[in-house]
Amino acid sequence: MSNIKQLISEITEVLEDCGLEWKEEFLNYKDYSPNFGLEDAIPERDFYILLGKILVHQEMQFEQFLLQQLELEKQGYGKGWVCRYSTKDRGLRIHETTRENAKPTIIEAIRYFLLNH
Repeated sequence: MSNIKQLISEITEVLEDCGLEWKEEFLNYKDYSPNFGLEDAIPERDFYILLGKILVHQEMQFEQFLLQQLELEKQGYGKGWVCRYSTKDRGLRIHETTRENAKPTIIEAIRYFLLNH
C-alpha cells in the first residue's frame, strides 16, 4: 500500500471512531495539508492524532524530496550509490561508487545498508 493510501486509511479509522466519514476534500493533495474544520467534530485527542499523522507524512515527503535533489547532483561516477562505514573509522559514508553492489538511488543504498548491517 502506498504511503498516501496508508495515511488515508489511518485517518479514516480515526474519523470512523468518531462517527464521521472520510471525504476527499479533507486533504489538500498539493501539499498533503489538512483541509478541514473538524476541530469541533472530533475529540481533541483524536484530532491531534489525525493532524500528527498528516504532519509526519509531510515530513517524510520532504525528506524524500531532499534525497532526490541530492541524487541530481551526482557526477556520474560509477554504477550507483553505496552507504557504508568508513574504512578509516571516520563514520558513515554515502557516495557514488563503481562497486558491484551499488544501488540506483540513495534511498535504496541506505535501505540496503540498514537491512544488512
